[in-house]
Amino acid sequence: MPMRSHPIRSHRLRLLRYRVQQVADAAYSPFAYNGHLWCRQDGAIMPLFQLQVAIALVACEVLSALLLLVSNPEEGKVKLPQVVQDDSLQDPFDVTKPEDIVDGEPVDEARFWGRMRLRKLLITFLAAAILVIQSVSLGWSVAELDRRSIAVYALHVAFALYLLVLAVRSVKQEYSRHAQAIVHISVLTTIAVALLCVTAILPSTPMPVSRLAADTLSIPHALWYVVFALYFTTWVVAITTPRGPALHYPSDRIYSTKTLMAVTSKYEDNVSGVTGASVWSIMLFSYTTKVVMLGYTSASLEIGDLPIVPGDMRATHIFATMRAAMRRWQLKIRSWKPQPGSGWELGYRILRVNTWSLFLLVLLVSVSAVLYYAPAFFLQRLVAYLEADPTRSNRGWGWVFCAGLFFSNVIVQLITGQLWSLTSTTLQVRLRVQLNSILFAKTLVRKDVASSAGASASDDDDKDKKAKAAAKDANGGGEKKDDENEFSSKAQVMTLMTTDVDRVADL
Repeated sequence: MPMRSHPIRSHRLRLLRYRVQQVADAAYSPFAYNGHLWCRQDGAIMPLFQLQVAIALVACEVLSALLLLVSNPEEGKVKLPQVVQDDSLQDPFDVTKPEDIVDGEPVDEARFWGRMRLRKLLITFLAAAILVIQSVSLGWSVAELDRRSIAVYALHVAFALYLLVLAVRSVKQEYSRHAQAIVHISVLTTIAVALLCVTAILPSTPMPVSRLAADTLSIPHALWYVVFALYFTTWVVAITTPRGPALHYPSDRIYSTKTLMAVTSKYEDNVSGVTGASVWSIMLFSYTTKVVMLGYTSASLEIGDLPIVPGDMRATHIFATMRAAMRRWQLKIRSWKPQPGSGWELGYRILRVNTWSLFLLVLLVSVSAVLYYAPAFFLQRLVAYLEADPTRSNRGWGWVFCAGLFFSNVIVQLITGQLWSLTSTTLQVRLRVQLNSILFAKTLVRKDVASSAGASASDDDDKDKKAKAAAKDANGGGEKKDDENEFSSKAQVMTLMTTDVDRVADL
């Protein structure tokens, strides 16, 4: 016979469960504090949406790891091209030498890498501190048996551990690996600082806030602020760390003796600063300060006074790349194949050579097109807030909209600057050099019919001259028409190299 529970015990058990649920709801319920939405638990107040932030950070971590696996640069100063030893296979137009694609030789290399190691050791120390605090938070959550907090801080610990591994690996890395590690650390810390800052300043009213993260954190709120400060410090150190040392390249390999005699400014680090500039310097174009200051320091500004462009922007390297593309890539769609030398084939090769630059261009255009409307959105929200709250009783969202208006304008301007830099100083220059070099190489092997005809005519005797004159009269001006066609062909070549190439580069 089954045993029946005592009614008083059942009532007390239900009452106990009800009281526990009330305490739990009060402990995890969100509330407004200084106009911002927070979560209270065990006397601590914490910002919401920490689970979403942790998931986003881990997603960025996974993407960074995949990019590191896919792109594994070779350690060293420069990767020299392979030289063909067989003279029968050597391209007669291959005038590119191994030193032409070298950006330059480092200036005061030992001192530079010593300073970079100190910076990377500082980044490592900060990343280790973040990992320790996140681990303490995870242990606190385990002791409180808070499943949601355990999930949040497990993700934060994974992100902090990955950041620490990147920092430790970068301490002894140099050249391309150093630049890659600095870029990854800068991007990851930028995302972390941005997300944590948004969750910290996000208020509760008048816009509704989701309760998805209402039961998040169970640790003292001071630890959250310490982690945010450490992330911010790591971000500042990472984005201001140069990606490489200053470089020197012999000017006599590029300029003639006459050009070098007119140079008035001589400095050891004569290569463009973009080769080793930090992420912050690239975003703000501060590496161009040297060129601006030349107008104040130089007695006369000549081409030899300007910094030398990197190896991948020099004419010999661009020409060699384009010549290799013409031999390697052929446009063919199933059975259809364009005529040799057609515009379709040339356009396909240009796309293949500039694939990465065009992909980056499309990405920047897409992002800037979307963010272009962000300032208008925040301005509209700010005006709506001013109308809805004339007494300014809740200023939280007002400050958020002002901050959003400011930072959205800043981000749009930064992306637009990178977009114009990519199109005007990279793609345009490369397209012009690629097309002009190919056209020039084509004209070198083109038969000069007019010159050979003139030479043979000067050697003919009087009888041949009379016969040619009679043939000219018999043809009714046919020879004159041939000369016009020859002149028209030369004019078309000049038009291609002066006008049409510029039109294509400006598209």
